[in-house]
Amino acid sequence: KKMFKKFSLFLFLVIFIFSFKSINSAFNFEAHRLFQIEKNGFMFGSQQSQVNYLQTLSLADFDDLEQTEHAPSRRMLVVRAEKLSLKFLKILNGSDPFGGLLIIVPNNDIQLPSSFNEEWQSIENYLMNRLFEIPIYFAPYSEQSAALLKNLDERQTVSSLYFFTLKDSYQAYISNTPSILQIEPQTNIQAFLPGKLETHTILISANYDSLSIVPSIGAAIDSNGSGTIILFELMRIFSQLYSAPKAQGRFNIIFLLTSGGKLSFEGTKQWLAKADPNLLETIEFALCLDSLASKSETEPLFLHVSKLPKTQFSTSLLDTFSRIATRLNIQLEVVKKSSTDFEWEHEQFAKQRIFTATLSRKKVSINTPFTTSLLDNVKATNISLLIRNTQMIAEVIASLTYQMKNYENELITDDFGVSQLYIEEWLKTMTNHHRATIYLKQNDTLIQTLYRVSTDFLSNVTLELFTPELGFKIYSPTQVTINFQKTKPALLDIILAILIGLYLIALKKFITYLYYVNWSNISHKISEKINF
Repeated sequence: KKMFKKFSLFLFLVIFIFSFKSINSAFNFEAHRLFQIEKNGFMFGSQQSQVNYLQTLSLADFDDLEQTEHAPSRRMLVVRAEKLSLKFLKILNGSDPFGGLLIIVPNNDIQLPSSFNEEWQSIENYLMNRLFEIPIYFAPYSEQSAALLKNLDERQTVSSLYFFTLKDSYQAYISNTPSILQIEPQTNIQAFLPGKLETHTILISANYDSLSIVPSIGAAIDSNGSGTIILFELMRIFSQLYSAPKAQGRFNIIFLLTSGGKLSFEGTKQWLAKADPNLLETIEFALCLDSLASKSETEPLFLHVSKLPKTQFSTSLLDTFSRIATRLNIQLEVVKKSSTDFEWEHEQFAKQRIFTATLSRKKVSINTPFTTSLLDNVKATNISLLIRNTQMIAEVIASLTYQMKNYENELITDDFGVSQLYIEEWLKTMTNHHRATIYLKQNDTLIQTLYRVSTDFLSNVTLELFTPELGFKIYSPTQVTINFQKTKPALLDIILAILIGLYLIALKKFITYLYYVNWSNISHKISEKINF
């Protein structure tokens, strides 16, 4: 009887412990879906958005990569971006072993090896040109996502019995369904700085928007946050120079900020179509700024031109670029190529017979939608080289407008020099604001900031709206909240059922024992003990 009581108590305690099962939401954070587009009747990207209570795994749950081919389809894999490989993606796309994929991308505080950038570029290219039948999401590294990864990875360090019975598992849930996303009208901003000669104008242009394979994230500091930052620093410098007594330059300067940069420079095309023909006639030179956050001191800059007019001005301009680049230890190469595909922004101006060029650290244009890298962020930006490139452009413009082409000393210096503080503030602005073309609206904080800063420097600032032609259909949702609910493994239910069964059998035997007990004999023995 004593053993029976102990066994019953043991079963009761075990059932109580095992039946404690949390179903509360353990983690929830923002996730961003791989793009889903339809172009010329073909689909690309992630075709699903819903995640319906998939069990969550990490790569630590598999001894080797090939094991993922046989993973149950009702599971979602969570993986760090630096652990991802092109080989794995090909396995994933070939057999669809999972019900979903969540990739945790590093934030600006995480230092990645340089070798990873090349692998990641291959991964992004593969994701951009393939169709995936499963939902694929990206989430920036955060406390919540880090804790989820830690808990998933820890399952490999616990005993098998504990893992299969007590260790928490997580089920993922996203409820949104895809629908075609309607793009809002886009905004161009034109700021005009008058010079001494009304009929001579220099135009400086940069697109401020971006578009990556995950449209709702991506700082795009190099492409083309760098062009925007340099344009505003030039605006600040020359607005101060022109306002100084007797320091107004010869040329008018137009600072043009456009949207639709990844859509064959649709904003530039729309501005040229609506611009006053008399104004276009005054433009002596249009300089387009693109991807100027150089990665190393030895990396060259490329001046892309469609056709060089045989004029004294064009010859002098190229000599000025070369001379100042040499003085700043910058390797500068002139690339002559005529194209009607609008690979570079300057080709839109060349179509209007304007002498024009694009300055970029890239020799070959990859200006197609969704080519902005998710790793193009502040961490990958060398601020000193961005300042150096800004200095070179400012010196060239100053040499032209002040007719000092043979001056060997710095013109842009001291109080009128390039400000590191100002550029760092713009880096923060470019990082903290979404610039995806498909999300930009006229009343966005970013647009208001660009307009306000322009009016701080110049009085003649205008906004121009246009509706771009995408050339493809893009589907929402792109940004969602993903929920992970904490659960116990299904094996726990089986164990509980067995334990409850054993407890009921024991309880039945105990009741049966009580039924057949000779209670009169027990009462007689109790009375004898009392009397004794």
